[in-house]
Amino acid sequence: FSSWGPTDDGRIKPDVVGNGFQLYSTTITGDDQYHTISGTSMATPAATGIGAILVECFRKHGGVPTPRSDQMKAVLIHTAMSPNSGPDYRIGWGSIRADLAADLIAGTGGVLSTGEIQDQPVVWTGKSTDNKPIRVTLVWLDPPAPSNTGGADDRTKTLINDLGLELVAPDGTTSHFPWSLNPDSPAAAATATTANHVDNVERVDIASPESGNWIIKVTWPGIHVQPQRFALAVSGLTELAE
Repeated sequence: FSSWGPTDDGRIKPDVVGNGFQLYSTTITGDDQYHTISGTSMATPAATGIGAILVECFRKHGGVPTPRSDQMKAVLIHTAMSPNSGPDYRIGWGSIRADLAADLIAGTGGVLSTGEIQDQPVVWTGKSTDNKPIRVTLVWLDPPAPSNTGGADDRTKTLINDLGLELVAPDGTTSHFPWSLNPDSPAAAATATTANHVDNVERVDIASPESGNWIIKVTWPGIHVQPQRFALAVSGLTELAE
C-alpha cells in the first residue's frame, strides 16, 4: 500500500516494509470490538510496536539503555527478509523480522556495534568458517542537506558525509561492494559492483565467502564536514574485533 521509491536523488526508499494486509485488530465501533482491515494504518502501528519491543530488547539484552535511531535502523535493515538478493524501490530491504532483530540485539544472531570515524578508517577483523553467508550493514545519521532548490525531480545528491563500507577478503582483495539502485531504471535489480555514494545505508552480502580472516573497513571516500558516528551490524563472522 506504500508508494514506491526512489527519492529524487536516488536513495533507497522505502527502507523496510511491514504486513498491512488483512490484519485483525481493534475498531472504533465498541470498546470490545475487533475487525479485519488492510492498509498502511495497520502496517505502521505493527512496525512501531515491533520497534518498541526492540527498545526493551536493547535495554534488557543489549546493554543499551537508550538505543540511537541509527542502531535501530541497522538492526531492522540487517535482519529484513526479502525475495530479492538486494534492495529494490518497492519494498526496500524487505519485511521486518522482530525475531531476527531481537536475536541480533541479544548477540545470538550476529554483532551490533557503534563507532565514530574522523580522519582514519575504522577497521574490524573477523573469521569466516564453513562458507556461512556474510552480511555487514552500515548506517549513519547524515547531517541535514541544504534545501532543495531545483524543484520537482531535482537529482542533486543530498548526502553530506559520504562514508564507505569495504570488505577485504582473506586473499587481500577488495571485491565486494554495497548494494546500489539506479533511479533512471527504478524497476531494475540492485547491483553490487561499485561504491555507493548516494545512500546513508550500505549493506554488503556475500553468499559463499572463502574461509579465513576478513577485514571490514568504514572509510571516508568523499568530503566530510565533521566526525561521524555510525552503527554497524555483522553476521557470518566470528572472533570479531576492532
